[in-house]
Amino acid sequence: MCHSSYYESADGCVELKSAVSSPQSSTTASTTYPTPNVAQMEEDDDDDDEDEPVDVLPKLREDCMSSCGKEISNYKACEERIAEKGHGDCESWYFDQLACVDKCVVPQLFEHTK
Repeated sequence: MCHSSYYESADGCVELKSAVSSPQSSTTASTTYPTPNVAQMEEDDDDDDEDEPVDVLPKLREDCMSSCGKEISNYKACEERIAEKGHGDCESWYFDQLACVDKCVVPQLFEHTK
């Protein structure tokens, strides 16, 4: 009878480590893999935070609102009329406002792309 780290073969007791690397062995031994260092992995993930992109679009839109005063006032006036009447929509004025803001934002936005 062989020790627990050996197995019996026709040639006698064979160490399990050599059985794994031996192409002639018919018995397979379990292979152990090193346990990953989770703390090290988490520490490595923290380094990636510096490379995270920052979304500048909300700030640019807010800055461009001041240049679209006419479109914004038209939209707000429409909202007030709808509130008084109780029906209708301000879709066209809303899209005019968005188009104005987007026209202002686009050139600035591409300055921030990498």
